[in-house]
Amino acid sequence: MSNIIPSDHSNLKRILSDIFPNKKILIQDNNDGSQTIFLS
Repeated sequence: MSNIIPSDHSNLKRILSDIFPNKKILIQDNNDGSQTIFLS
């Protein structure tokens, strides 16, 4: 797969912070390979 997200999530955080500029973003890796994203 060529679209693997790097483990530091920097691209995802950058995209989310553009969409939600005033939110704190926390990305958590789950055991099944999925991610949980918290916006607060």
